[in-house]
Amino acid sequence: MLFFRSFVFTLVAILTSFQWSPAFASCFEPSFYNNTPSSFLRRPSVPYCLSSYSFSGKHTCDQWEIDSYLSDIDSYIDDLNQLIEDANSFASSAQQYASEVYEFAACEAREAQAQHE
Repeated sequence: MLFFRSFVFTLVAILTSFQWSPAFASCFEPSFYNNTPSSFLRRPSVPYCLSSYSFSGKHTCDQWEIDSYLSDIDSYIDDLNQLIEDANSFASSAQQYASEVYEFAACEAREAQAQHE
């Protein structure tokens, strides 16, 4: 019991002898766990039956081929719009991370400087 009191007294004496300053603050290193959006999108190929359309204004496609192609184009455009949203979200997260890194570096610099004052 005497040892415990002595230990506590010594610990309290040591802790109260320090001048508490911002140097004892903790700097928390930011982390970034965000993957870049996948930009691997393949534009639908124009059906062969439309290959002469730009010259003659006529095609040999069945309606289902045209409908399928237009549906593929609509899906492709939707995927491109989603890519834009994902890229904007990623950019926003990256900007937030950059801001947190700046704050971390500034905190670390203040702590390093305070150690030598």
